[in-house]
Amino acid sequence: MSTACTASLDGAHNVPRIDTNGTGSATMEFDPSTSELSWNIEFSGLSGPATAAHFHGPAGVGINAGAQVNVGQISGLVSPMKGSAELTQEQASQLLHGQMYINVHTAANPNGEIRGQVSCESAPNGGSQNTATLAIGEKQFDIQYSINGGTLDKLTADPAVTTLVATISSTSNGNLTLWLPTKVINTDHEFAVFIDGEFGNFVVDELKPTADVRVLQIEFENGTRQIEIVGSSMVGANETESAPQKAPVKIEGQTYDISYNVTGGSVQSISADAKSKSLSVTFSSSSSGVITIWLPTNVINADKEFSVFVDGKSANFTELQRAADARVLQVQFDKGASEIKIAGTFIVPEFGTLAILVASAAILGAIVATKRFDRFGGLRI
Repeated sequence: MSTACTASLDGAHNVPRIDTNGTGSATMEFDPSTSELSWNIEFSGLSGPATAAHFHGPAGVGINAGAQVNVGQISGLVSPMKGSAELTQEQASQLLHGQMYINVHTAANPNGEIRGQVSCESAPNGGSQNTATLAIGEKQFDIQYSINGGTLDKLTADPAVTTLVATISSTSNGNLTLWLPTKVINTDHEFAVFIDGEFGNFVVDELKPTADVRVLQIEFENGTRQIEIVGSSMVGANETESAPQKAPVKIEGQTYDISYNVTGGSVQSISADAKSKSLSVTFSSSSSGVITIWLPTNVINADKEFSVFVDGKSANFTELQRAADARVLQVQFDKGASEIKIAGTFIVPEFGTLAILVASAAILGAIVATKRFDRFGGLRI
């Protein structure tokens, strides 16, 4: 499970270069389940006794940076220096992406006499350690992951339902490991995980968490396209708790309000086609995003599943709630998408004002229920 790292130390890699007979070597192991970095650093030939030793970063070769881990304080200053420390999520990212170096200091060279860039091998589970950028509102976060049996295409988030969505292309049975910063998404107990909309028929292991990161290892089968991770808190969730927006829809002379939330774009209109028993949502998308739409069952419904299309192509979607009076769908879209069509087996004929009021009351109840995560309530301890 651990990632092996190495470094070769000499004076030539210092900035500025140091003329010294000193040399050194380091072997390290990083355990992603605990975020612990352990090291064994050997050196000789220095101009005098070592006075300090650190891991520095973030910096590539030829660039100086501040100290991140005080090796000397943990291990002492006599070769070999052995010890370990728990890294933060940012420090782990620096380490695994070649943005850390080791520096050993002496009295003659207080800014460092020998230095070596840390290089790490492949990450756990046979996959390579990678970083995915997750956008939530105007903020961006680096999420560390490894995957085998496929590729991670994108990560998206819906703070309104505290859900992280991993879209993958699977080529065989495999697993996805995600390092989830608790400042981005967290839960009071266990995360709820859904694969292609289903819960429970797969293995999810939570490796040892730390104060600032939780690590999930999720097994998937060949053909898997979407993995959803549901927590109880997410950055930006408070900003999305305002009431959903509404769009008027005319069906056979009557006007109904359809409620929705959208991230990554803005809805321009929602229209109905009684002949095809469908709703069409036209919108402009500035980035990849998610539309959550509340559908009163006495306005539009389906015998089983709705059919959903994005720009004319069949699309995956998540049904967040199915009740007698309302169904709530969540549909993801890519940047540039402009239309979502939702087709059912029933669309409302003309009915009176009383029924319209009933529909409005039903959708309000569905919104409140969804905000309280009724779908996931039974999964919590």
